[in-house]
Amino acid sequence: MEHVHVHVVGGGLAGLTAAITAAESGARVTVYEGHRTLGGRARTADGPYRTNEGPHALYRRGPHWSWLARRGLLGPVVPVPSREGLRFRFRRDGAARRTPPVALLRLARRSARTAPVDADFRSWATGQVGAAG
Repeated sequence: MEHVHVHVVGGGLAGLTAAITAAESGARVTVYEGHRTLGGRARTADGPYRTNEGPHALYRRGPHWSWLARRGLLGPVVPVPSREGLRFRFRRDGAARRTPPVALLRLARRSARTAPVDADFRSWATGQVGAAG
């Protein structure tokens, strides 16, 4: 069998998934990434508190979560301590506020479900709890 060399441009979730899948199939893989770290929009910054550098979501029972879990690529998931949660601020109407929008509270009360694959998060959430509140 001839050896295949796959070149993947971008070290985000999709690029890394492609690279790992190709490597698992026996291909040689080179990943090209423009940033100093991998992760794309799912990159997490270090510091006293780990912060996400871009919009992303891995739903716990979703396909990405399962794919990562099968390969032992998920780190520990821990809840935010209550005292730290009190330090959160929510930007609304140009100001940082201590209380989240009512619509977000309504959404948080809902039970976990399968995430939609045919809509972006904002459209789905708006359909669930309304545009503002």
